[in-house]
Amino acid sequence: MCGIVGIARLGVTNILEKDRDVFVQMLSAGVVRGHHGTGVFAVDETGGAKLVKSAGPPYMLLVSEAFHKFWSELPSDKTRILVGHNRFATTGQKTTKHAHPFMKDKIVMVHNGSLDASTSTPDFKKFDVDSEALAHAIATVGLEATLAKTSGAYAIVYWDLNTQTLNMVRNHERPLHVFRDKMMNRLLFASEKEMLEWIVKRNFYGGTGTTFEDLPVHTLWSFKIGEVDPIETKMPLPAVKVYYPAGYKGYTADNYASNSAWDPMAGRFVQKGQITLFEAEDDAQKAIDEFYNGIKARAPMSRQPYVALPAPKLVPTENARPAQRDARLKEIFVNSKEYIQSPCIISKNREAKLSRGDKISVWIDDHVPEDASKEKHVIVATHDAWPDCRFQFRIEGDGVLDALFEAIVVEITLMNFLEPKAGCKSTETIIWANNPRIIMDQNTTVLH
Repeated sequence: MCGIVGIARLGVTNILEKDRDVFVQMLSAGVVRGHHGTGVFAVDETGGAKLVKSAGPPYMLLVSEAFHKFWSELPSDKTRILVGHNRFATTGQKTTKHAHPFMKDKIVMVHNGSLDASTSTPDFKKFDVDSEALAHAIATVGLEATLAKTSGAYAIVYWDLNTQTLNMVRNHERPLHVFRDKMMNRLLFASEKEMLEWIVKRNFYGGTGTTFEDLPVHTLWSFKIGEVDPIETKMPLPAVKVYYPAGYKGYTADNYASNSAWDPMAGRFVQKGQITLFEAEDDAQKAIDEFYNGIKARAPMSRQPYVALPAPKLVPTENARPAQRDARLKEIFVNSKEYIQSPCIISKNREAKLSRGDKISVWIDDHVPEDASKEKHVIVATHDAWPDCRFQFRIEGDGVLDALFEAIVVEITLMNFLEPKAGCKSTETIIWANNPRIIMDQNTTVLH
């Protein structure tokens, strides 16, 4: 048994810091499905892919320098897709080489399942790991021809650099559950249904326009960047499973037969009952020290943590108020002479419209202290379907601020539209709103 997890932003927005946090939560929780190896692959907005993996449970990967470098580059790479794998060894050794993902030619793939020795895909017997043989076959003869000659259990997720698609397919022996958010063009998927539902709920990702679905068996779902609805293609039934006499082992779970166990002190697999001393390599020791010291040496992510600025000193003069304000307020309270007030705005394709009084759910992006001494803040938010618009509204109370950034998505009521005139430095339409409401359930009515 292995575990697959993933998150994708398939609209105009790249993977955000919040999405990356959610992905780490899923990868960490996935340890219950396998602790012999952990790996991740990422796809950027150009369709390029890269991976990082390690033997052992997730925490061994997360504190490694290789993962640190991989993770810190995600914002600059403009990453759109993250796919992770927790391995429970069935064939091959419990090493980094045999951990998922596997990259073959133009395919990078993760697999949950175990294939039978009767599988007749190209070069199947040449690989120590059945999953690596599966990736090789898909890259060599394609998915349909591979599945027609595959016998065993599988749930497969892979990125195809040739077709620029994220693909997922399974048979009845392995699960794969999908959460789709059409408003945010966001996709989450995992082997564990209850875990996926829990992660979605605790991060306030649910709401109107979201669905939980089981990936249909023998059906390929292909997602292109920019489209949250999959292209469905029926796949052939798998090859007939061949049963062998008692005593045949073939491709069976070597973890049951092996005499090894994971030793957290040694940081490796050792013979059961063996007493080991912790002798970490320099790089591994450095990574572990960083982990237990709060990972102080981590490079900053694309966005600094949302921390309210300290209250400014009060200046007892008539001009004190401007001096108390954050300099960024000039971008928030713009020169109205450069803008035209409108009762509504219409999208460029003229298929959507926003008017005063409409309610819409938006993604919180930033905040600016309007008056930190009185705990007044202006929140800046975005919406994937309206990329040229900046949504703004006021709140009072640092506790409310913290709650909003925990929720990330809030519903607001639109009040005023400021469209830039010709010659204005900004090209954004500024939309002022009020009545922010944190979305806590799936019964909220949302304007799309």
